[in-house]
Amino acid sequence: MELSLRELMQFGAIFVSLIGGVFTARLTIKALVQKVEALEEINKLQDIRLDKSESVDAVTDSKLKVLTEINSVANLERRNRELATMTATMEANFKLYDREIENLRHMHNHKHPRIDD
Repeated sequence: MELSLRELMQFGAIFVSLIGGVFTARLTIKALVQKVEALEEINKLQDIRLDKSESVDAVTDSKLKVLTEINSVANLERRNRELATMTATMEANFKLYDREIENLRHMHNHKHPRIDD
């Protein structure tokens, strides 16, 4: 089988277009790979930001639970009862001490009697 110049040129054109297609595909694939890598980097940064946000949310939720427990109606009632009891006890003690101090003042009367031996 003999190949004529026309057939050789057609094969050459097909070969050139095939090589051009391969180079175009390689360049396109390279550009797509770079875009995917850039998107993966953006995704990593977003994951880091999301993790930080979730950890802040977890800490905030924990603090909120503690504050909710501290300020619950039952705890506030118990704390107020304790404060009322302590206040009443202190007032009773102050009244007692005031009476005792007054008794000591009346007994002593700011006079120092002579003691002769």
